[in-house]
Amino acid sequence: MKKYLITIFVFLILVALLFNITEVQVFDETLNVPISGVKVNNFLTNEQGVSKFLDISFNQFITLERIGYQTTKVKIGIKPLYRVAKVNLSEADSNYIREQINNWENGISNYRYELTTSKTDYSYTFIQVINGDDKYTKTITNQNGQITETEIFVISGRVYIRENGGQIQEITENKEDFISNNLILIPLADVINEFFSAINGNVVFESPSKLIFASNNAQSVLTLILSNEGTPSKFILENSNQNSKEVITLTIDLSSTEVSFSEK
Repeated sequence: MKKYLITIFVFLILVALLFNITEVQVFDETLNVPISGVKVNNFLTNEQGVSKFLDISFNQFITLERIGYQTTKVKIGIKPLYRVAKVNLSEADSNYIREQINNWENGISNYRYELTTSKTDYSYTFIQVINGDDKYTKTITNQNGQITETEIFVISGRVYIRENGGQIQEITENKEDFISNNLILIPLADVINEFFSAINGNVVFESPSKLIFASNNAQSVLTLILSNEGTPSKFILENSNQNSKEVITLTIDLSSTEVSFSEK
């Protein structure tokens, strides 16, 4: 019995030496503030910029990735049971960030976005939801207080339309022609690329989650808001000239992508 207990004790000691809890604290090198949403060996940092995970004690390298920052691989010390590492990340330039966002877009299949354009006495909103083969679009036009709405649903191969909040009608005849002529789908990647097409200047970090891009002529300013998970959640593009100001806002939601409707 004593030999058996000694064996168990030795085994537990070896396990304790082999594995540890690794705590990584991540900061913006320039702003000296914590960064949330950093992927540290596939574990995300929280709002305090901290990620804790079970690791192998002899693993000396960790990789840190996050939109807005240079991907970094660092070496940390070997220590059993519990170890703490503090890492400062360098802010990336605008070209590097655009490439990061392009890579992020490529991994998204289901999403919801809302695109709004606002000018004096006019606004236009376009909502698009993609969830596999199910799709939804909604357009809202407000011209001097005159509002029109059109919604199109594609659910399990069936097509529906609702106008100005009225009753939902199913399209049963010439369905393919209706889809071709009325269902406007704009890929999320195309929308984001259009936002960046107006920008050719540098990026300024107001915080790790708020990045400001400006054009060289200062007529266009793009604000990028990142979620706590480190992914883009909102783009705000402001175009200004002597006579008018236009604000275009893109809001992205990756959690509410179910396509459904309720009778009104």
